[in-house]
Amino acid sequence: RGGFHAKSAASNLASGEALLKKGHATLGEGQGLIREAEAELQSKADPLGAPPEAPKSWSRIEAMAHRTEGKERGIRTSIADLRHDARGAGVSLLGVSASEASAPVNSFDKQEDDKLLAFLAKY
Repeated sequence: RGGFHAKSAASNLASGEALLKKGHATLGEGQGLIREAEAELQSKADPLGAPPEAPKSWSRIEAMAHRTEGKERGIRTSIADLRHDARGAGVSLLGVSASEASAPVNSFDKQEDDKLLAFLAKY
């Protein structure tokens, strides 16, 4: 029974790391879109006129990206702590196969990500 829990813990940790990696990539993509939108806004501005003003919704998006970065740091810390605890308990983290560590697909999350990316692409 203890071996099952150890294997389950290792598998869950690997799945969490896979999800974190996917989330990090998505965050990077979103930050890239933010930078592109800001650069395009600046490039279309009249050089002799007043500086362009970004839409109010952009500040919400930037705040969301900042909160997401903070959450990612917290999750990375938690994963490091869990890895340390697992090693201390003698759990082998190397024995988890890639198929066991694959991240589950959540269609709702994908839809929300697609909506956010579509919104950012408008600017």
